[in-house]
Amino acid sequence: MKSSRIFRKSQITLLDLLISFGMASLLIVIVVLGWNFYNGLLLAQQKEKFMELSAMQALDLLVKSPGEPVSWEDSAASAEVIGLASSDRNLSSKKVQAIGLLSYNATEKLLGIGLLDFQLTLRHRNGTALSTFGKSQPSNIPVISLQRHVLFENLPATIEMAVWE
Repeated sequence: MKSSRIFRKSQITLLDLLISFGMASLLIVIVVLGWNFYNGLLLAQQKEKFMELSAMQALDLLVKSPGEPVSWEDSAASAEVIGLASSDRNLSSKKVQAIGLLSYNATEKLLGIGLLDFQLTLRHRNGTALSTFGKSQPSNIPVISLQRHVLFENLPATIEMAVWE
């Protein structure tokens, strides 16, 4: 009888031990899955912020700077930095035409967005596209799009830059 009690206590102790291991394992799985989910979320946010910052810097360079050399549009191949402005936010029609003469890869490099694809669109204030340069925007991946209000040929216009990976 005494042996039967010891055996029963041993079974209960073993069952408690197995339940404890099962709960600990479940807790570890939940923590690892939560960590992986949160890590993926942070990486996605970091990529989005990188794309937004790259687009912002490139677009500001285009609308605020005439480029280097200042008359780079006369010899587009000699451009070190491209800018579309004849003055702050006042775009030069010659520079807008000249950017279309550059290769996509050269423009990407000069804008400093080599890891991203882009599309640049100049629109009249009524929404009509005046000029488009770059790749077509994809429909199946996230695209970051920024706009700046500018003057083009002394008329209000909007320049939009869309970037994606």
